[in-house]
Amino acid sequence: MKPPLHHPAIMKKQRIKRFLATAALAACALFPLTGSAATIYNATDEFSVANGNPNGVWSYGWMTSGVTTFTAFSDHNATDGWYGGPEGDAWVWINTRGEEQYGVPEGWLSLSMDEGGAVPVLRWTAPQEVSGLVRVSGEFLAGDSASEDLMIFLGDAKTPESTLWSGVNAGAFNLTVNVTPGETVNFAIQGSYYFSNTPVSLTIETIPEPDVVSLFILSDVGLMALHFRRRA
Repeated sequence: MKPPLHHPAIMKKQRIKRFLATAALAACALFPLTGSAATIYNATDEFSVANGNPNGVWSYGWMTSGVTTFTAFSDHNATDGWYGGPEGDAWVWINTRGEEQYGVPEGWLSLSMDEGGAVPVLRWTAPQEVSGLVRVSGEFLAGDSASEDLMIFLGDAKTPESTLWSGVNAGAFNLTVNVTPGETVNFAIQGSYYFSNTPVSLTIETIPEPDVVSLFILSDVGLMALHFRRRA
């Protein structure tokens, strides 16, 4: 025979259930499982020739034709671009000229090859506060008439192991990458010098981990529930 609903043992179980439910709701309200807010780094919005090179997390430069040895550009024009390389005409620049230029839409960044074979590189360096997963997303457009090799890779040289993504002429990317402070993600093109302007748009977004305090509180509530269940 089941005990009546007002039996002390049943009433005690009901009080415990209500307490645990209230505790769980309070933990979620006070410490939601959202973690810290994501930080978004936008290569276009943050581009500048006025802030030096590097410009915060962004650097603009070139690599040799073997896609090794990053060298930061030291020269820029008045408003919209950094340049350099063996022949001085590899570029990372932004089109602020009010209309499409060389296949580059208004407001877009562009990479352009050096006549001496230097590879233009847009580089992001993970700051000290960033360690863990980041989302790398964006796209390259076809731009001017030349077909270029497109590449995204880690570190100071493009190798099969460091390559995150590659394409030809144009393509979109959406990558999840594990980084440590100081690690670099490079965006580059390689191919013909003539008509090589290749537009690129990209963001890098941190992926927050769940708040540790919330996890501890909810795990404690779960342990309490298991303890009371065993006692009951």
